[in-house]
Amino acid sequence: MITLESNVDKIIVIANIFVWIIGLLIIYIFYIQQNRYTKNEKEYIQRLEELAHYDTLTSLPNRTMFFNYLDKAIEMAKRDDKKFVVMFLDLDNFKLINDTHGHAIGDMLLVKIANRVNNLKREYDIFSRIGGDEFLFLLYEENISNIATFAQRVLDVFNYPFELEKKQIHISSSMGISFYPKDANSSKELLQNSDVAMKKAKELGKNNFQFFKQELNENIKRQLHIGELLREALANHEFVLHYQPKIDVKTNETIGLEALIRWERPDFGLVMPSDFIWVAEENGFIKELGSWVIEKVVRQIKKWRAKGYKDVLVSINVSAKQFNQKNFLDFIEMSCTKKGVGSCIELELTESLLMHDVDKMQDKLMSLKELGIKLSIDDFGTGYSSLSYLKRFPVQTIKIDKSFIDDIVTDTNDLAISESIIALANAMSMDVVAEGVETKEQLDVLTKIGCKVVQGYYFSKPVSAQEVEKFLVCHIVKN
Repeated sequence: MITLESNVDKIIVIANIFVWIIGLLIIYIFYIQQNRYTKNEKEYIQRLEELAHYDTLTSLPNRTMFFNYLDKAIEMAKRDDKKFVVMFLDLDNFKLINDTHGHAIGDMLLVKIANRVNNLKREYDIFSRIGGDEFLFLLYEENISNIATFAQRVLDVFNYPFELEKKQIHISSSMGISFYPKDANSSKELLQNSDVAMKKAKELGKNNFQFFKQELNENIKRQLHIGELLREALANHEFVLHYQPKIDVKTNETIGLEALIRWERPDFGLVMPSDFIWVAEENGFIKELGSWVIEKVVRQIKKWRAKGYKDVLVSINVSAKQFNQKNFLDFIEMSCTKKGVGSCIELELTESLLMHDVDKMQDKLMSLKELGIKLSIDDFGTGYSSLSYLKRFPVQTIKIDKSFIDDIVTDTNDLAISESIIALANAMSMDVVAEGVETKEQLDVLTKIGCKVVQGYYFSKPVSAQEVEKFLVCHIVKN
C-alpha cells in the first residue's frame, strides 16, 4: 500500500533532480557563452593589434611598428657597436596618378609597389609604409657599396610599368639615405635626415637616391627661416613689384610689361626672386604671394589709367600651386574681370604646368579666356614643347627662353631653335616674345628671323612702377 508520505518523498527527489538538471544547464550555457565571448574578445584584440601595427592597405608594418623596430635597432647598435641605415622612399608625382586615374587606381598601385619592393628586402630588414606614398627601409648594412647597390635595385623596380585594370602605369621614386650613428643617433633625426636627402634627390631630377649630408640639413634650416621671414615680409609690406618693358622692334614702343616681384628687406636690401621664390614654392606660401602680386598689378593698372595713360598689357607669372587652387578662376574674376582690367592681364604659364591633365587644363584655360584674360607660355622650348597642346590650348603668346637667346649670335643650334619657334608661332597666329635680349647683335639676329617683340636689359632692366611711368611717357600717349 503506497502511503502519502512515500509519494511526497518521490516528488521531492524528482524536484531535486530537475533543479540539478536546470542548474547544470545554466552552468553549461554560461560556460559556452563565456568561451564564445572570450574567443570574440581574442579576435577583437588581435584585430586591434594588427590595426595598431600594420598598414591596412599594403599589410606592411606601419609607422608605429617601424619606430618600435628602429628604437630597438638603436639599442642593439649602441650595445654591439653596429651601424645601419634608414632609407626614405617617396613616389614621384603620385598625386598626378590620383588626379588622372582616380584614388582607387592609386591605392591599387600602392599595393603593387609595396609587394614588388618588399620582395627585395632580406629577412631581417624592415620595409614599412608610413602613410600616403611614403615608405621607409631599416637596412642592417654597413658597407656603403652594398647600400648603394640595394638602393639602385629598389629604383630599378620602377623601370617596368604596373598593370592595373588593363592600364599601364609608369611611375618612379626618389630615395634618401641616412646612417646611424654618423648622421644621427635618434629615431627622429634619422627620419628627418633621410627625408632631407630624399628631397635633395627630387631636386636633382627625381628617380635617384642621395645620401644625407650635413649641408643639406643646414639648407633645410635656412629654408624654414626664410619661410618665416616671408610671412613677416608680406605683413610688413616689404614686397614690391618691378616692371620690365616689352618692346616692339619696329616702332620701338612699349607694348607690354612683365611684373616681377622683389623683396626689400630693411636690414639687408634688395632680395632677388631666385633667393626666395623656391622657398615659397616649397612651403605653399607661393599661393598667398601670387595672389598679392595679381592684386597689386590690378591696383597699379588702375592708377596708370587715372593718370591718363592708355592701357598696357601686364604679364604675371603664375605658379602651378597657385594656378591649381580650386578657387583660382573665381579669384581672377573678382580681382581682375569685375574690376575692369581683365583685358590688361596676361598670365604666363610654364609648359610643365600645362601638361598636367590636359583635358582639365583646356577647360580651365578656356574659362580664363572667356574672362578676358590673355595667356602665354613662358620659357617655351625648355619643357615638353608639344604641338598637340598648342593646338588645343587658347594661348596667345609664346616666350622664347633666355637660354636660347644668350648664344643666338654664335650658336647655330640656338639660332635654328629660335627660328623654328617663331615660324611655328606665326603659322598658328600666335605672338612671340624673345626674353633676355642684352646686346644689339642679339636684337639684330632676332629681327632678321622675324621676331617682333623683345624684352631684356638692352632696352631696360626691371624698374619700379614710378620709373615705368617715366618710360611710358616716352612710348605711350596720354589721353
